[in-house]
Amino acid sequence: MGHNKLNLRRIVGSGLALLILVILSGIAPLAKAEDDPAIIAFGQVTGYSGEEVCVPVTITGNPGLASFRFRVAYDAEKLTPVAVEQGTLLTEGAFFSNEEGNHTGTLTFLWYHTQDVQGDGELAVIRFLVAPTADGDYPLTVRYFPDDISNAALETVPHTVQDGSIHVEQRPTHIAIKPPDKLCYWEDERLDLTGMTVTAYYKDGTAKEVSDYTVSGFDAFPGEKEIVITVQGVSATFTVTVLEGTAPIPGDVNADGEITSDDAEHLLNYTFFPSLYPVNQNCDFNGDGLVDSDDAVYILNHTFFPERYPLK
Repeated sequence: MGHNKLNLRRIVGSGLALLILVILSGIAPLAKAEDDPAIIAFGQVTGYSGEEVCVPVTITGNPGLASFRFRVAYDAEKLTPVAVEQGTLLTEGAFFSNEEGNHTGTLTFLWYHTQDVQGDGELAVIRFLVAPTADGDYPLTVRYFPDDISNAALETVPHTVQDGSIHVEQRPTHIAIKPPDKLCYWEDERLDLTGMTVTAYYKDGTAKEVSDYTVSGFDAFPGEKEIVITVQGVSATFTVTVLEGTAPIPGDVNADGEITSDDAEHLLNYTFFPSLYPVNQNCDFNGDGLVDSDDAVYILNHTFFPERYPLK
């Protein structure tokens, strides 16, 4: 009897030690990978009013699928189903849907095959036409019976189904651009959009300043460049000029690569004989709106006191 009690203690002790080891190692002793449910997700997508949008239906963790049937509730005033297309995962089998002429607020689609399809991927794509007046979020609520999702043995496939949604934005009718401060560049400069604003105008009469735009059209080759600003597929342009050569050093009036008293002398000569003493940049260094002898004095002072007479 005592020997049996000792063996029982050893068994219990061994089992407890194994359980502790499993817990410490992060392994759930009762969980089985094959019991994890497949996830069928209806997409959450963004579209534009008056345009078509595609909602994918995907499966992950697929243990083997041979049939499904779904009913999808939608806002019939703002969304019109155009088509339900068989997904790329379903290369075989029979696929049916009732979207054509459907304005009831519910569409149904189903697929079945004699063999299980394996792997994760796209089961279907639902195409909706969005009404011109739509704006905001529109849920796609999925309805089904558990046995609507089964394998080739007619067994219900463990699963969870996630509802979808369509977020609709108004596409602007046109946009307006206030050009940036800098419209003239040298070959070694990059586009500077400081001071630019972009305003989008919508069908309902509203307008708002936007920052989610794309920019194209600029390069470093000399000439005029049409810069294209695009907001949600709607574009407007402005023009900049790229000059040949590299940007001059501020204050280097005679373009010899240095800022010295020679630049002050050159600028002074320019004020009397501009055709004989050309300059390579705006020379209103003191900011009074004129290019005259005061600017020559400003450059001369800069050569001695650069902190007190900065050049921009």
